[in-house]
Amino acid sequence: MEDLEKLWQKVLSLLELEIPKASFHTWFKESKIEKFQDGIVFLRVNSNFAKEWIENKYQKSILCYLKNFNDQIKSIKYVIKPALTIEKEANPKTKIKLAKAIVNEDLQPSLQKINLLPKTKLNPRYKLSNFIVGPCNELAYAAALAVTEKPGRKYNPLFVYGRVGLGKTHLIQGIGNALLEKDKSKKIIYTTSEEFTNEVVNAIHYRTTLELRKKYRNVDLLIIDDIQFIGGKERTEEEFFHTFNALYENNKQIVISSDKPPFSLVGIEKRLKSRFEGGMIVDISQPDFETRIAILHQKMKENNIFLPEEVVEVIAKNISDNIRHLEGSLNLVYNNLKYKKIPPTKKNIEEILNSIFKPRKVIKPQEVINTICQYFNLETSKVVSQSRKKEFVHARQMIIYFLREELEMPYLSIGSILGNRDHTTIMYSLEKINKEIENNPLLEKEINEIKEILYQSE
Repeated sequence: MEDLEKLWQKVLSLLELEIPKASFHTWFKESKIEKFQDGIVFLRVNSNFAKEWIENKYQKSILCYLKNFNDQIKSIKYVIKPALTIEKEANPKTKIKLAKAIVNEDLQPSLQKINLLPKTKLNPRYKLSNFIVGPCNELAYAAALAVTEKPGRKYNPLFVYGRVGLGKTHLIQGIGNALLEKDKSKKIIYTTSEEFTNEVVNAIHYRTTLELRKKYRNVDLLIIDDIQFIGGKERTEEEFFHTFNALYENNKQIVISSDKPPFSLVGIEKRLKSRFEGGMIVDISQPDFETRIAILHQKMKENNIFLPEEVVEVIAKNISDNIRHLEGSLNLVYNNLKYKKIPPTKKNIEEILNSIFKPRKVIKPQEVINTICQYFNLETSKVVSQSRKKEFVHARQMIIYFLREELEMPYLSIGSILGNRDHTTIMYSLEKINKEIENNPLLEKEINEIKEILYQSE
């Protein structure tokens, strides 16, 4: 039989084509074939969790590829060999050794000041190459790559939206850094809407508007973060509108981020929203478990931290809302284990996390639908039907609002759940209810009451 390492590399090369990057990195990075005996391939993985995940999701593909390369292979068995085993009921001596294994690794995360690149204000750490890709952001990442290939010609503007702490700033600055790597002569500016507003105010005060326009309208790439904050600031909107037009007409790339899609932005003029909607609109949602694992591995690598895989899995299971909390939890756990000299057991990790972050109840789509139908005392079948009765339409729009805003489900998935409706219908309904919230205290009250019911203790 051929060399086991070469055989496994052939299989991995095929798996890499069909599995998302984050999943592949998470589950197969440390894997290898230990031995081949009596038609059985003994596959080494680093945890029980990895074994279960590979067995349930990828075993059929793996076995198929193995058989293609060698028809003597009949089945797969798993060998679990983690980098550092954490025993649930370890004896005191073992616990002390485990704690020392963490503490003696004097690898405190770097707190060095990040030097932003001159003129551009880009953070050099934000690169597309270290942006972890998963189902939550793969479309946004693909669009970002496309922009770096054909700036100003493909996806202009690129509008990226999502909640706080999901990686929008990393992605949009990564575009700027990627273009600079290709051509250092490119004129690039990264700014926030708050900084842009301050510059407009100062330009008006000191009568330097022409200089401001020259600065922003003669660039190859303008990246503006958190555009939602210019809403209601008339002079800022006016200046940005004309800057946008000048850049667009000259085929210069514009990249914008926001916490909401264009149609949901409050206080921003229709003509600006129309410009935003004329390009590519992509969202970034909450990372799934596999992506969270991959993000933690990346953060550990960047900060020179070592934690056993079981600890990483506990953090990923408990922290799901955003990447900033995930990174903060990683540092919190690492520092507690190091300075308190406690063993990295599952119980200890969960206690550390619970001391800072109270885990939120996980809500399922059907639970949202049932709760809202019960709240309005309506039959579920009629709410998800094609009926246009006012009470059914209202309940349906509330379901759409909660599935999108609370569960961050894709429009296509929401449409599928609600009677296979088109995603544009879902977007329209969400836009309508978001506008109504601004002027309808009763609607806001209904939303808060439904939230209380959904998230009440089990």
